[in-house]
Amino acid sequence: MGYGDSYDGSNGIIGVGEMWGVYFGHKCLNEHYNINLPYTYIHWFRPQILMNIDDQLAEIGPHQINYVMGNSVVDHDGFKNELINQWGYGDVITMCFSVHGF
Repeated sequence: MGYGDSYDGSNGIIGVGEMWGVYFGHKCLNEHYNINLPYTYIHWFRPQILMNIDDQLAEIGPHQINYVMGNSVVDHDGFKNELINQWGYGDVITMCFSVHGF
């Protein structure tokens, strides 16, 4: 099994890390160049989850998302739960994850 194939034993940690990295990189690109490029790629780790949360909740952005990424976050479910526990908005956050299969 290879890195980040969603079947490896460490897929949760890899998925959350990649989801964060792609989301943050895309956000920085758009802000730096003052553009709004759509994100059209499909990855098993679904960075669109964080993009949707960022778009729908003005109170949650990169700082708030990164804040909850501690040692206890080892998969998408744990990440979702930490976001909800820390910031609230359970209905919106749960919907953003479930729309993308998590």
